[in-house]
Amino acid sequence: MEAKQWATQRVFLNTEEKKDEIYFEAFDAHSFYFEDPAHNIVEYISRHSDCPSSKDPFSSKSLLSIGEINLTTPHVHSVGTQLINSGITVRNNRLLNETFNFLGSGSAFFLVGTPKRRWFFSNRDSEVHPLMVKVNHSLTLALDEEGMLKITQE
Repeated sequence: MEAKQWATQRVFLNTEEKKDEIYFEAFDAHSFYFEDPAHNIVEYISRHSDCPSSKDPFSSKSLLSIGEINLTTPHVHSVGTQLINSGITVRNNRLLNETFNFLGSGSAFFLVGTPKRRWFFSNRDSEVHPLMVKVNHSLTLALDEEGMLKITQE
């Protein structure tokens, strides 16, 4: 994976059971993980159906978008319901569960999960942290320090 070779020149990849990548059949995607300077777990994911062919070598210009943002909250069901009511649907039209959900479409998702969930390729558990995300230039999601979500539409 050219992206992984590029990344290893810049960061140390996280490993698990002597592996530094994983394949997700449901997404037809490969991922690898590392920590940013603030110790956030960063996932590089290559969803093969979303990747355009290129003859150019991999570089920072090859990065297409943020594919996933995790919203860690003890209020998984209510946060998921708020997202649904704002037009962000559960992946594959599944029902919301109480511990972990994928919401979104195409190649951009919100992961909504409980605190203390261990991240792949990490010995770290998820924690609630404030976060603000703007969606499609019109919807602002603000998660507070208790994991409560406020959504505003512009």
